[in-house]
Amino acid sequence: MGTNSMQMRTCLYCKQLKKYNGRIAALSEFDTEHVLMQAFGKFQHNLTLTKDVCKVCNSKFSRELDRAFARDSIEGYLRYVHGVKSGNKIAEFKGQRATVQLMDPISPLNRALVDHRVSNGKLEALLKAQVRIEDASAEGGWKAFTLAEVQHPEFGNLVRRAYKTNSKIQILADTDEEYELLCSALTEHGLQWEDTQTILPFTSPVTLEEFPDETIHRAIAKIAFNYATKNLGAPYMLGDDFDAARNYIMEGVRPQFPIVVPMKKPAFDKSSKFALFLGHILTVNWSMFNECMCLVALVSLFNQRYFRVQLSDNIKGLFMDKKIGHLFEIESNPRQCMELDEDSFNEI
Repeated sequence: MGTNSMQMRTCLYCKQLKKYNGRIAALSEFDTEHVLMQAFGKFQHNLTLTKDVCKVCNSKFSRELDRAFARDSIEGYLRYVHGVKSGNKIAEFKGQRATVQLMDPISPLNRALVDHRVSNGKLEALLKAQVRIEDASAEGGWKAFTLAEVQHPEFGNLVRRAYKTNSKIQILADTDEEYELLCSALTEHGLQWEDTQTILPFTSPVTLEEFPDETIHRAIAKIAFNYATKNLGAPYMLGDDFDAARNYIMEGVRPQFPIVVPMKKPAFDKSSKFALFLGHILTVNWSMFNECMCLVALVSLFNQRYFRVQLSDNIKGLFMDKKIGHLFEIESNPRQCMELDEDSFNEI
């Protein structure tokens, strides 16, 4: 049967048998699924799954995972920093699952929340309107709350439950209007604060902090699952060995094994020839873990940090002694996707 004829195929994720038509997209129940969503760049020789993910699952992922990952994660923020997404669109960044903070240990504003604006084509850090409460358990000794959080009706009760009555409260803002809004909200909650002057805009290094979130981890796991499928084939990844990972991606049902483990360091060591590489890295290989043979992927976007993604617990079927990897260069013009050779793979 030709590739352009009507076929019945099994969706990689829901495992339902559906119609595939390579000639007329409207008659097909399958969509093109990008291994790495296009929000993180369009590349020559890009990796796609053209007849493996049904339209229903594709739509579900776009709605539940892809948008959150692109607009509310550390990797999503880095799109604006590295020009994959225009800095003029920075307002799209949600800042709910991941926050941007001032990183200056000797500054009284260390760990303060920051916003960004575009100036002369570059992102510029600005202080976000916020209230900070003294908290010895928090990074930098302060816990920050945005204007929206401070204006919430239950904010005062939350503070009284969580903090000592003598905890210091600061107001930080870079406009008089925001300062007055914060003062008014604290007054309504019956809270007292230090008499803090308005803080002027500044230029300082920033750091990114992300709150553990299943949605982001499911999006990472989907990238890994897509990548394994592209290289090992849908029939293999449709096997029962991968149902636990599949269910996690689809419904958030966490398996018994550690499926997504974030590592706070780049994929390539400082001594590697790729140490300064700016782009994305995907790999997959078989590995022994807890005396079990597992399929393990690595996902690293912008070479900032990487995620170890375990796609199986104990493979009962076929496995191969093979390492597969790709680099996605975002600084080249046009942007390129290229396969890693074995020597380069070993540098990870």
